[in-house]
Amino acid sequence: MKKLFARILEWLSLNYGLVPSAVYSNLEDGKIIFRNSTNLSIGNTCNYASVISIKDEKIRMEFLSIGFQSYYQGHYSGDTWIPEIRINFNTDEIYPIVLKKSSEWIPLLNLLMTTDEYFNAETENLYNYITTFDYLNNF
Repeated sequence: MKKLFARILEWLSLNYGLVPSAVYSNLEDGKIIFRNSTNLSIGNTCNYASVISIKDEKIRMEFLSIGFQSYYQGHYSGDTWIPEIRINFNTDEIYPIVLKKSSEWIPLLNLLMTTDEYFNAETENLYNYITTFDYLNNF
């Protein structure tokens, strides 16, 4: 477990710039907890917490407290200046999508799909880092 724990902390540092003092980690419990944010698309940021648990040489990565911030640039509409807007919302405010205006369905579904792709890619990146570490560092 110690080796997996160390590899995960290394991965967090390399990928997110999170040094061990910026994350909660408890080797005895096999838990690493951190907060992060990422730009999903132009104007859309995802903020989340993640809990990585290690038990019996297995890893579980959970993404929690998922929230979004959408940014709309200020612009002119005719002669009227429309100021910039930042809207914060979480996943609870998105569901159920069918109760939203139909014009919001596609952008919300795209946001959720992009978020899902990001989390899946991060999980795969961690897996690849751990499984190839010994091979890549055997010199």
